[in-house]
Amino acid sequence: MSISPSFATTGQQHHFFGYYDKSPLDKSARRLLCLQTDFTDRLPTAEDVATIGYWSLTEKTFHKLAETRAFNWQQGCMLQWLGPDYDRYIIFNDRDAEHFISIILDTQTGERTTLPSPIYSVHPNGKSAITVDFERLYFPRRSYAYAGIENAAKNQKMVEGDGIFWLDFQQKSLQPLISTQQMYETEHLSSMAFGDHYLEHLMFCPDGERFLFLHRWVLDDGGIFSRLYSARKDGRDIRLLLNSGKVTHFNWLGNQQVIAWGGLPNPLNKLRQHRSLVKLLFKPLLPLYHRFIKGKLARKISGQGYILLNDALQTNAHLFAEHCLQVDGHPSWNPQNPQWLVTDTYQDDEFNQWLYLYNVQTKQLIIVDKLHTPPEFADSPMRCDLHPRWDFTGRYICVDSLHTGQRQMYIYDVANLMS
Repeated sequence: MSISPSFATTGQQHHFFGYYDKSPLDKSARRLLCLQTDFTDRLPTAEDVATIGYWSLTEKTFHKLAETRAFNWQQGCMLQWLGPDYDRYIIFNDRDAEHFISIILDTQTGERTTLPSPIYSVHPNGKSAITVDFERLYFPRRSYAYAGIENAAKNQKMVEGDGIFWLDFQQKSLQPLISTQQMYETEHLSSMAFGDHYLEHLMFCPDGERFLFLHRWVLDDGGIFSRLYSARKDGRDIRLLLNSGKVTHFNWLGNQQVIAWGGLPNPLNKLRQHRSLVKLLFKPLLPLYHRFIKGKLARKISGQGYILLNDALQTNAHLFAEHCLQVDGHPSWNPQNPQWLVTDTYQDDEFNQWLYLYNVQTKQLIIVDKLHTPPEFADSPMRCDLHPRWDFTGRYICVDSLHTGQRQMYIYDVANLMS
């Protein structure tokens, strides 16, 4: 079963939103936030400007609100409706003459408040955010960073002072919470010695008391070792939730449980922790592995799948829905009915991306849609992941897609599918 979108952005220009951890629809599901560009086939440069605006779903018209000079294809400019009402104010990242910044915009009056740092994850109360140094992120994660400021001093394996920061909107102040050096020294591994270290993918839980993040470093074989952590909002009580080295996308289920795509600890994953074994075993065998080991066999060897974790107990991590959800994607729970999970896939061998609904109680998997991605965009920095996002009512799912040749946004009304 699949359904057609109930709304789609249109026109000669491209429209997109970015990541899967926030809703582009306001609280009433009447306005759809997005970025608008006249190109989509290259990375943004320092000269590029994206228009910020919203589509009225009733009028089917686009309304310009602002512009930004700090955006990428994967996460946009962190554009979002600002809590706790998610109706009047928006916040987004931008760049002035010398720095990356963020802007709070009153959509009714046009009043702007400039903050001294970009945002990453905004606290639900709308008064603060946690963030990283986007000047540093430019070097290890170009596709998730912004053009316009290339500070060569931050192109190092470990940058002094790098880490996670607390941005207070009222005080306009930035305070360090967790340093990258601190995570480097936490349960240190020999494989940490080779490549760049960085922290990313910050995400508050629904009540804002804790947040998730990844500590990542580059291995000798060119791969990435990832650790999933949680921490209290003040940066204390740091908990290592997944230490297999394999974790990509995750989300909160309530304030204690976490779903993540990754690998459970197994003997193979433990070998990747040691630099000498990475150099001797993994690097020479990696091309053969990618060529011949695929599908179910690859998942069995790596132990990968969707994993349910308990942040409070830090125990009983186990595979979730492994009978049907067997491909990495971007998961989110319905905010009003958490028995429903939405997720997607990367392109398959026929360059199709799949959009799924999964019912935890009945174990039913529903195909919402199948969208073709142009082969020239697949696995490139310009790729267009679906990044499915629930609206606040739990009725609509919104995705970005390139299946028409344009980067556009599509809304699906899934109320009947869930009934």
